[in-house]
Amino acid sequence: MTKLSKGNQSFPLIKNQKGVGLLLVMSSIALLTFLLATFTYNTSLNKIKVYNEQDSFQARLTAEAGLNFALSKLKMYQQAFNKLEKNETLKSVLSPEKLESIITQPFIYPLPVNMDKLNLIQKTLVNDFIESTHVKGEMIVEVRPISSFLNPNNLRVPFIKESTSNQDSDNNRDLDDRDRDRDNDDESLDSNSQGQKVNKASKDQKEIQLNNEKAFVEMLQNAIQKKIEEDEDFASEFSDADPNLLIKELKYFVSREELFKDDLKTDIEILYSEQNLSPKHAPLENINELYLLAGWNDQLIDLVKDKLSVYADAIIPLNEITDKHLKMIFPELTEQQVKDFFLQRDGSEELEIDPTPLNSFQDFKKLCTETLDFDPTMFKERTDLFLKSGYHFGPAGKLFKVSAKGTFNNSSYTISAYVDLPILPTPDKKSKKKTTSKSKSKSKEKDSDRDTPKPTSPSGQKKSTIQPMELMEPRIIHISY
Repeated sequence: MTKLSKGNQSFPLIKNQKGVGLLLVMSSIALLTFLLATFTYNTSLNKIKVYNEQDSFQARLTAEAGLNFALSKLKMYQQAFNKLEKNETLKSVLSPEKLESIITQPFIYPLPVNMDKLNLIQKTLVNDFIESTHVKGEMIVEVRPISSFLNPNNLRVPFIKESTSNQDSDNNRDLDDRDRDRDNDDESLDSNSQGQKVNKASKDQKEIQLNNEKAFVEMLQNAIQKKIEEDEDFASEFSDADPNLLIKELKYFVSREELFKDDLKTDIEILYSEQNLSPKHAPLENINELYLLAGWNDQLIDLVKDKLSVYADAIIPLNEITDKHLKMIFPELTEQQVKDFFLQRDGSEELEIDPTPLNSFQDFKKLCTETLDFDPTMFKERTDLFLKSGYHFGPAGKLFKVSAKGTFNNSSYTISAYVDLPILPTPDKKSKKKTTSKSKSKSKEKDSDRDTPKPTSPSGQKKSTIQPMELMEPRIIHISY
């Protein structure tokens, strides 16, 4: 035995190493246990992630199935709408407005029914429906019609090519030479009428834009005033807000810079320069682009954005227009005439007047010109003005917002989409052919046919020349996840 000495003392050095192996084994077991626990935890965590991904993917598939279901409903709506437009007798059975209300009913799967309260036949039908449906999870589908007069893109300053003095002089020169050649006379008359149409189109465009701008100012002014009466904090911050300046800025934002000419243009440009912002000078693609306006506070945008739509809604809903909309269409109406219109359309229990739903443009025309004695000439001029601008009058809409939510286990997925049913354009009338022998012969034939009476209805009145409106298949114009 060797000794270990320290100072004057010595200690024996023990060579027995029993127990060291036990410590090594225990340390190894502890280390392996830790590694196993870590590996098990990571495996379980990855497994949970995979399951969550599967649930999320399944929820998305369910939401997409809901979107396809909504598109199928709108496809049925399109076919039924066109059928009603072509057959007036069917409108007495099912009006377009009721058809729209049926299509826009929300759909929930699984069906929210109490099976205990159903009879045997109903239970059988529900079970057969569930068995034949391959949707996993839960689904909620909502279809909401979008109808709004107020589209910020309608504030854009239009580009209108006006007739020049040179064109006018050419027209006059052609008119002077009409005795020389009949064909040149026809060309001069065509060019002259074309110049008049351009000027009239320019005047109509300016009038519609002025009405749109006025409607925007009134809408914003009323919204601000109502909010001021309800919220003191809002009143202290926005009591001096100028709706006219705000709408001018919105008009500047969506219009081409060189076309926007206004006394406030310099002030608006300074506002954007101070905030180092660049206006878009193009149509809005999404309503959230309103937040890019330099002079608009977020609270103001939140106040009105639900009342606006940046998507082209070319149908004016006859049963939903308000007094302001009616005044926008017919500025010449008196307050009493406006009141009488809504009294006839909506009815009154006190006066025992039944409501008169407007199922077509003909119903609208009959109510205005026959029942309420509106000036027929004024009615035709004003409605033609909107028809030429791309608007149509109808009882049901053609633009819808679809919201499809899919849920599977703890995952959910929502798809929002705007779906449009474009109006089938009517073919333009073919222009008259220029100087040919055939055209002369045709003109003679027309002269001979002038004495032939035109077809009339049994009542003796001329048949209506208004073409029925026809919708095309639904298409998604904007989608968000």
